[in-house]
Amino acid sequence: MATGASAHHAEHILAALFTELYVHLVNASRTGSDLEKARASYYRKIEKITQDAAFRKKLKRQFPGDHHGFE
Repeated sequence: MATGASAHHAEHILAALFTELYVHLVNASRTGSDLEKARASYYRKIEKITQDAAFRKKLKRQFPGDHHGFE
């Protein structure tokens, strides 16, 4: 929110990143792949969100504000 995104957009972005992490962890555990790769990717993206305004804008565009939430 401190970066200019509304709380609504921030929720979507964080939920999408967490869901992506979960899917990667499940797939890695099924295939016997390295779980740390999935975690490292998630942590890199979280860090990038805090430091890269262009990355934040790219993620924010994936979730348009013209839909109904649970308000």
